[in-house]
Amino acid sequence: MLPLALAALLAPTVLVAARPASFGRIGTPIHTRDAVGDKETVVLFDSLAYEGPDGTQFLAQEAYVHKSQIDIQDWLDKAADVLSSIGIDFGQDLANASERLKLFAAIGVADREVNVVVDGLDTPVTVGPTADGDDQGLTWQNVTLGGGEVASAKVAATAQTDDGRTFASTVFASKSDGWGVISDIDDTIKISHTLDKLALLKATFFEEPEPVAGMPELYAALAEKLDPQFVYVTGSPYQLYPFLHDFINTTYNASAGPIYTKNLTLTDPADLITFIKGGNTQEYKVFIIDALHGIFPNKTFLGVGDSTEADPETYGEVFRKYGPDFLGCAWIRAVDGANNTDERFAEAFADVPSDRWRVFTDDEIAGLADIDLDGGAC
Repeated sequence: MLPLALAALLAPTVLVAARPASFGRIGTPIHTRDAVGDKETVVLFDSLAYEGPDGTQFLAQEAYVHKSQIDIQDWLDKAADVLSSIGIDFGQDLANASERLKLFAAIGVADREVNVVVDGLDTPVTVGPTADGDDQGLTWQNVTLGGGEVASAKVAATAQTDDGRTFASTVFASKSDGWGVISDIDDTIKISHTLDKLALLKATFFEEPEPVAGMPELYAALAEKLDPQFVYVTGSPYQLYPFLHDFINTTYNASAGPIYTKNLTLTDPADLITFIKGGNTQEYKVFIIDALHGIFPNKTFLGVGDSTEADPETYGEVFRKYGPDFLGCAWIRAVDGANNTDERFAEAFADVPSDRWRVFTDDEIAGLADIDLDGGAC
């Protein structure tokens, strides 16, 4: 996938969206524009409202349109075969598995426009058309609010269809300066067992989500002290967005924010093995953070991640690219069993001052809330 030039993030043009280029990518606009049908459903992702260089407010809105009828049973049967072959008993919690696999089985619908009504604005915002091909049903568009403005930091938005149905989301409006927090999810704030692929699949598709002890309280404290915009960047696929959204908005309600996920296009449940093996999360996360820099060049972020995959390398690369004015500090949770050697972190944070990053253990989580980030500490 070729990422869109960051300058285009501020342009209200219609582009076919994809992941990992979640803020848009080079693509061919689809000129057919039909309304969402009565047998179709919209997943409306939480979004960011931000100011362009001239003070105009923009909305970075993503949506996924799919056929309402989902043949989940066929997927469940095939997924059961795949997972049982690697030692997972599919019958342990069918309800959770059915709900979390649902969007993997959904059939996206191309050429649809989505009308989004944002509380406080007189005119709906239209995004689309949705893409065809590998990203069928997805759309991402950066649109001007047409002279309107989101007046508060968190407002409701709904996708409305001609037959009267609504699909809810939240718009997070953030000022152009101040603090922000970029956070990973898996094994940073949620126990996911990334290093144990069987346990990872169980945690993802069957078990109730479990937060990392102390992290909800830490994020609530950061929200109170810094009033930052939280942004969650995860290597999980967009089909798990409803699951992750529910987790963030219940367990981390005080620090809720938009969630950016990767594209994982599957045509067969056997391809769930792709999920187990993962991909290049560093490249994907750096791209998303590049996009955040494009829309918030004057905001300072705290980056929070863990040592299971490439979060140290990601934040090291971002710091070297943008410096401390953008990435003021990076915190890395040391996960047991990961590569937590001094050599690994020294290489990851090469040319980054040692007072701009720290590796913390679970015993140190509570104390992080006392760090004076606003005063320059890290």
